Amino acid sequence: MNIPRILKKFTYPALPKELKQNHIQLTQANELILKNAIREHFLPDHLPNGSQEEIDAFRASESGQRIIQEHTDMFYVRYVAIPWLRGARSLKGARILEIGCGTGTSSVALAEQGAIVTSLDIHEPSLRVARTRSECFGVKVDFHNCNATEIGKTFAGTKFDFIIFSASMEHMTMHERQKTMRESWDLLPTGAAWVIGHTPNRLWYIDRHTSWLPFFHWLPDEIALEYIRHSPRELYSKAAEMDHEAGMEFLIRGGRGISYHEFALYIKDPEKINVFSSLDGFSRKNAIRYIAWRFSNGYRYQKIIRRAGPRIHHGFYEEGLSLIIIKD
Repeated sequence: MNIPRILKKFTYPALPKELKQNHIQLTQANELILKNAIREHFLPDHLPNGSQEEIDAFRASESGQRIIQEHTDMFYVRYVAIPWLRGARSLKGARILEIGCGTGTSSVALAEQGAIVTSLDIHEPSLRVARTRSECFGVKVDFHNCNATEIGKTFAGTKFDFIIFSASMEHMTMHERQKTMRESWDLLPTGAAWVIGHTPNRLWYIDRHTSWLPFFHWLPDEIALEYIRHSPRELYSKAAEMDHEAGMEFLIRGGRGISYHEFALYIKDPEKINVFSSLDGFSRKNAIRYIAWRFSNGYRYQKIIRRAGPRIHHGFYEEGLSLIIIKD
């Protein structure tokens, strides 16, 4: 009996049976194939300048094994993200463009629900894992190794029911965000869903994504590059020791927050954006999570910034931006 998983189920809204019945169970053999793919293709990037000996040691370490398990597990995307998206419209037969698919957990979870999934990522090692995952689960996903800035040209004339940024917007440069937000919005027909998921909010008081430092998202990039030497995460603290250009690239690709300001610049006035749902709001339909939230520092902080900011959907003031926006 998996006690932690059972406890997690109690802290999220109940999963509808019509979604659960579509879950595909991996065989032990296929699970081993998937874990080996993560181990061989994905883990080495956590030590970009490491020797083979250091990479092998990391693969065998507790941290390495934890990452392998995290990228094998499908719980969160199946039990939280999928029902959240399903609330906007049926996934069966839905045409979905996923930007930043990583190792393919959400791609496969969408495909097993009957969606027609096109997924892209700039990182080829992650795509190798994603392709292996789709083969192990026996689902079809159309994977592309390309930058998100190419979607306007690559998918011109193609209409989608969903365009989903899967924890990817924070890893883009400002130019990439501008171009991708505008072009992805233009690809959507009226009534379709534009989705951003798990992107740190620049307005939040602590960076739990990259540096683990307070107020880090507030800092200009130049100061952030120097200050990141104080990060408790060795992978990121070393960015301050790189030459300026390499360090800045590493800082931005590591993850910088965004806020409602980009939406105002590249899509339209946030006060006029039709937000269907935020993921945090959806998750708090569970009584345990709602009560915990009401007694948290995050709740008190959000009340402060909502008072200070424009009258827009509360999802723009959450710690992470996870929004379903309907184009009207």
